[in-house]
Amino acid sequence: MRKFLTIFLPVFSLIIFVMLMISAPLLKKPWGLDDKVMEYVDNTIKYANEEQWDKAKGEVEKIENGWSKVIKRVQYISELGEVDDIYNNIARVRGGVQAKDKGIVLSSLYEIKENWKSLGE
Repeated sequence: MRKFLTIFLPVFSLIIFVMLMISAPLLKKPWGLDDKVMEYVDNTIKYANEEQWDKAKGEVEKIENGWSKVIKRVQYISELGEVDDIYNNIARVRGGVQAKDKGIVLSSLYEIKENWKSLGE
């Protein structure tokens, strides 16, 4: 029994860790109605292009709420730098929407999209 456990536990642990590492695409997908981060980013891009800042502000709040849910799932499979980049870009988008600066908003949103693609890779 002891020999079985000394072999089984490390192998089982490795299998679990490998499964976590390759599950990034699944963990980034929305699991509910309020964690569709990329949909909210696309909506914010649309509203920023149309300069509908009130709607864009609402979408930024949805991005923040959605990201707070997604980060709980992906925090173990992503690098700290990737997570910090997304947090910083969300803050930049919030400030850009408040200042009604289309350039800052769009560049930060597209950077969020690029960070999202590399999240967990």
